[in-house]
Formats: sequence, structure tokens, C-alpha cells
Amino acid sequence: MQALKSPLFYLPIIAILSVNSETMDLGLWQRMTVIAIAGVGTIIMSFKSFDGMITGIGALCLGLLLWPLTKIYSVPAQSELLAHVARISLLFGLIVISRGLFKSREKEAVLALSIGSQLALGIAALSLFPALLDAYKQDNIYLATGPLFTHKNYAAASLLMLLPFSMMAKSDKPLRVWMQRIVIAFGILSILLLRTRGVWFAGITMGIVASIYFKLLEQKIASKKSFFAIGILLIGVISAVLAGGSEKIFNSSTIQTRMHYWNAASEMYLDNPITGVGAGQWKVFYPGTGLKGTNESVMNGTTTILRPHNDVLWLLSETGIGVGFFLVLVVAGFITSIRKEGNIFMALTLVAFAVYGFAEFPLERASMLLPLGIALGYAAAKQKPLFRLPKAIVMGLAGFAFLFTITVGSARITGEKNAKKALDGYMSRDTRQMQLFSDKAEGAFFEMDIYNNPMGYFQGLALLTSGGPKPSKKALVNATKAFESAIDIHPNHMLSLNQLAQIKRMQGDVAGASILYAQVLEMSPRNTSAALRLMEVERTRGKIYAALDALKKLDQKYTPQNLPGLGPEANKTLAAFAKESNPRPASRKLHSELQKVPVGRMWQVWERHR
Repeated sequence: MQALKSPLFYLPIIAILSVNSETMDLGLWQRMTVIAIAGVGTIIMSFKSFDGMITGIGALCLGLLLWPLTKIYSVPAQSELLAHVARISLLFGLIVISRGLFKSREKEAVLALSIGSQLALGIAALSLFPALLDAYKQDNIYLATGPLFTHKNYAAASLLMLLPFSMMAKSDKPLRVWMQRIVIAFGILSILLLRTRGVWFAGITMGIVASIYFKLLEQKIASKKSFFAIGILLIGVISAVLAGGSEKIFNSSTIQTRMHYWNAASEMYLDNPITGVGAGQWKVFYPGTGLKGTNESVMNGTTTILRPHNDVLWLLSETGIGVGFFLVLVVAGFITSIRKEGNIFMALTLVAFAVYGFAEFPLERASMLLPLGIALGYAAAKQKPLFRLPKAIVMGLAGFAFLFTITVGSARITGEKNAKKALDGYMSRDTRQMQLFSDKAEGAFFEMDIYNNPMGYFQGLALLTSGGPKPSKKALVNATKAFESAIDIHPNHMLSLNQLAQIKRMQGDVAGASILYAQVLEMSPRNTSAALRLMEVERTRGKIYAALDALKKLDQKYTPQNLPGLGPEANKTLAAFAKESNPRPASRKLHSELQKVPVGRMWQVWERHR
């Protein structure tokens, strides 16, 4: 079969099947790395199919790749910048090889890609089916991940990106036609059942664009099919909503949360409009923009937000004007692909990526980055070249881009494996395991785990806790160095800041501890640990009103009964305030009432006044 000879047949299948259960995210860097390896193999095996032409799309992607490097020496987390560059390197390489394959043998390449995408779509959908059944039985759609995905949203988006490619193949053989229809129908059904709003919206938008396209070309049958597809999608969406409960799908709190992320991204851009805060640095700077309005786990640093759930704002905040390369790249690809001599399905792939990226982050995921690269490569094949270079140079650039992705990806896979073991040590309180594997995990391309915790945090925690309740001076010094290294990489890492403040308390530096706790509370006004400890520190320093202010920052749901340590510290602080001889006018009523009750009942008085 001719399709089996083309690398484009295998790439979608590779992208779906490449997972590694030993890593923290089973498909994130595994897919990137394996696709890049396949890219190198494609260059070697199909070298004759390529030329030295540089098109506008290729040049734009090269600009998108190189622009972030202007900040390589001025960002705290260099490894995250290099990870971003590795992702865009993969995109650049995919554009170059796809362009060559489509340019040399377009018909065969399109057929191979379509058949390969159908197989990948079928594999992905089948892998999700048992998980979907279980998710609906347990009334928890987030269980619908299957063995190939870490989140149901990634699964739904990956299926969506494969749909346009799967529709491209045309055959006069009834069996092949029906197999294509069955796979596509199964893929659409899976997307509907996965209940991902962004994917639904992207799918409906694709249908609308296709309808308009065929209407303008006066292709009545195709236009009717597109309208029919939109109708099917809408009916499916309504059915999924009714089956799953509208409150689980149309939840305004998720929109409000995203608005918080988007506002933070806008602030970062306004502070750094030319170069942004640096590629891969949004998650580092986000806490510094203020976490007020987020949920408690984010406030306390146990949950971290890694990206703003909008690819354009993500690039805008991290690369400043560099986002222009991406915007022009996608628009140029769409315009080129939608022309008469182009391919509507390639254009629809770009539509799906762009629309889904409005509220999510497909740029991070290889299963979505691959279709983007192929679609842009097709558009590049339709463009007139800007200039010609020796073929060896152009393919050398693509090969180097793939090799860079392989280097970074391999290092991050190893880092994730070791970080996972370090996290296991943290959960089991095995300090030796925590320190050993956090040391092994850290390197030039891996400094933080997928939850945004620097490896230095685990190293410091291991050193601190291994010393028992009263660590030695040496242990405190070594732990301090580890936490400081963590803060160098992630200046707003609240867990490290709190631990460093704890060490300063142990060393008797209450003023230094106060500064660090205040820094945490400035970012996260409801950080429970920082507020509780700051109250103690300020009381120790004799600053009773500052201690009361810290006590006020604790969420009102906390009481001495449900927050360990709160009762004794709060009572000591309130008792110290009751002894004040000249209280401030605004607090005299509280002061008077506290003086009338024993220490054990002071909390009840405080609850009435806070």
C-alpha cells in the first residue's frame, strides 16, 4: 500500500501511542521526544524529497523559535525557557519536513496522513471507551482518561485535531468509505461524551467555517453536509449536557478563574511589552501578580497554576511582541490553505487549534502540536518561497531543531522519573529517597517538577526534616542553601519561602522570618501557614497589632478545632493584646471584652469581632 511508505502515515499514530507511565505526565515529553526522533528519521529516509526553499511560514516559525532566546540569561528558570524553545523547535522541524513531503508528492502524502490519522483516531477513541463507561458509572467525567492521556480535556482535544485529517481521504471502495465513517463517528461520539466545552466550541466553529467555505464555492452538497454536521454536534452537545448535568459543564466559576489568569498575563505583558517575562516563566511570575480570588489550595501553594489557559495571552506575556510571529503564522497558514488550490481540512485543523487555544493550551501538547505543524507545513508547500538556501543547510536546521527537542525531552523525561520518586519519598516521609532523587532529577533542562516545585525545595525539606524536631546548625545551613536555590529558580515559590522563614525562626532571626512571611501574604493573603506563623513571629517581636492583622488573614472557616496550632497561638496573641494598657480607639471594644473573659474563652470573643 502506497500510504505505508510515507512518514505522514506513521506520525499521528506515534503521537498517540508514545506514553511513559514512569514519568509524572505520561505523554508530555515522551511524545515530543519520540516525534522528534521520527522527524530525524524522516530527514534521513526522505532526504531526496526536500529542497532548500524558505517560505514565509518557515521564516515566521524560525522567528517564533529564536525570539525567546533574547532572554536566556535574564530569566530565573532557564530550563523552562529551553523547554519552550524545544517545543517550538519541534514545530519548526515538522513544518520543514511536512512541506517537503507535500511539495514532492502531495496526493500520496495527503492520503497517507488521512489513513494514519484515522487509525490514530480509532486507537485513541477505543482506548477511552472503558474509561468513559467507568466515568459515567461513577458520575465523575475526570476519570475518563484511559491509558494514553492524563486528562480528559487533552484526550478530547487530541481527537478533535485528528478529525480534519481523517476526513481528507477519498475512496471509491465502499469498505474503506464505511470504515472511515465509522472511525470518524466514533471519534465524534467520544468527543461529545468527554464533555469538554472548548473542544465542543472548536468543533462547531470548524463546521461553521466549512459551511461558509462550501457555500462560497457553491458546493451545495458539501455545504449541506457541513450544516448537517453542525446540527449533529449541537444535538450531541445538548444530549451530553442533559446526561451529565448542566451544572458540571456550564460553570461560571471556571470562566472567572480563567479571567484571573488572563488578567495576570496582561499585567505581565504590560510590565514587559517587548520581550515579555520570558518563555516558560508565566508560572513563575503568576503568584507575584496576586492570588486573591483564587481557591484555597492555590492560596496555600498546594495547587499551582502553570499557564493562563489561552495560548495567545501565554505567548504575549512570555514573549511580548514575539506573539506576532505566532499570530501571523496561524493566519497565513489558514489563508493559504483555504484557497481553491489549498485544502479546507488543513485550514480546519488550524481553526480547531486556534479556537481551542482561546481557553486552553494546545501549544504545550505534542498530540496537538503535531497536527499544527503538519497543517502549517502543507500551507508552506503552497506558498511561494522567499529565498533558496542549499538543501543541506535547511535540512540541517530542521535536523538540529529535532535534535534539540530530543536532548531537552530526554533530559526532562529522566528528570520527571526521578522527580516522581522524590515526590513518592515526600509522601512516604522518606527523607533519604526525597533528597537522593531530587538531586538526580535536577539538571540544566529540568529544575522544577510538573507541579512547579523546584528540586531545591525537596532537597531542603529532606535536610530540614531529617534533623528531627531540633535540626543541627549544619542541617539548618544546608537546608537554607537548598531553599535559597529553589527561590533563585522560582522567586515566588510560597512553599520554599515558608520553609525558609521557618528556618529563620529556628535560628532566632524573627525579623527575617517576618519579612518572608509578609512576602508570602502579599502574594497570597489567605495563605494559612504564613498567616499563622506571622502572628506568632510578630507577637514574639512585641508587635501585637501586626500579630492581630496576621490573625485576621486566616480564613474565617478556621477554628481551633479544625486547624492544628491555631488555638494556642491565637489565645497567646489575644491575651497579649488584652494586657495592652492603651489600645487603639478602633479596637477598644474588643480589648474591653477580652479583659472580661479567661484565656480559654478569648477565641469566642474574637469570632464576634473579626
